[in-house]
Amino acid sequence: HCQKLLEGISIYEKFLVSCREGDISYITEVVQNNRNFNLNYIDETGVCPLAQACLNLQVEVVRELLKFPYVSPGKRNSCLVVICNRNGEKNQAILRMLLAHPTVDVNNGKGAALRTACVEGADKIVKILLDHPKIDVNPTIDASSLLGMVIENGGTNSKTVNLLLSRDDIVVQEDCFSNDSWILPRYAPHFTRLVHHPSMVLPSILHYWKSVPDVETFQYLLNLPTTDVNILNSKLTKRSRSPLASLCGATKLRMDFIVLLLDHPRVDVSGNGGESPLSIVAGPHRGREQNEIIQKLVMRGAEVPESLDEDTMEYIISFCSRRKKSAAK
Repeated sequence: HCQKLLEGISIYEKFLVSCREGDISYITEVVQNNRNFNLNYIDETGVCPLAQACLNLQVEVVRELLKFPYVSPGKRNSCLVVICNRNGEKNQAILRMLLAHPTVDVNNGKGAALRTACVEGADKIVKILLDHPKIDVNPTIDASSLLGMVIENGGTNSKTVNLLLSRDDIVVQEDCFSNDSWILPRYAPHFTRLVHHPSMVLPSILHYWKSVPDVETFQYLLNLPTTDVNILNSKLTKRSRSPLASLCGATKLRMDFIVLLLDHPRVDVSGNGGESPLSIVAGPHRGREQNEIIQKLVMRGAEVPESLDEDTMEYIISFCSRRKKSAAK
């Protein structure tokens, strides 16, 4: 079959066909008999001999080609990505051969090989790459972290997140928490691992309260020394809000989280210069929960904005009056 393909084409085209088909004898013959043969030849599709062998998982051809010093390091580097999208045994074998070559840069292309393996869910390939002594687990891609990108691409449902989090040197950044999937119960263990990771230093973590699976985790985040309980955020809401204000403005109130914040001594109940929590829960159509929040805010000494509606103002005045009478008794 290979011989038929080789008829009527140039030596370079024949060589590429041989790399694709696994004809090692022809490959060896050409290199030995053609002193100036260009092993870095690229065809019209942009494929070189080594890439052709990698694409077609020709393990022995790759082994043979890597013996020749003429194959440029750039070609060897670019071939890393080609075989990192699958967990196959041949993929693993070729990857190990490439990584063993002294000129191969495992981090070439801003960690393109590791990114490809992670996004494709090729956990066995990820493991091989992570075991490399020079691997960079924190490449930045368009201002996104590797871990954040993997999670955004559905990595919460794969082994790759756990493999990455097994590294103490991986950085857990804000983009790791922007995935709506965290709210699903089956992803809760991953979220817990993220927030307990030693590199998790995120002052604005409380703004991602929608992703927090339970009150215990929220309490843990609230008590972290790196958490800013009053930090303003305008990315997640149209107006600049503190975590407390953000929670108060939710369609479905998380009273367990709100109570924890209201009981926290460092929380600015007036909103830290952003939108006032009291203004957010005010209004003539308040429910029982909103009234409970108003009471707690007033008891904590929250500033009462002059712009509050008349109904809420009357409620606050009445509540303060009842408290005063109760205290007098």
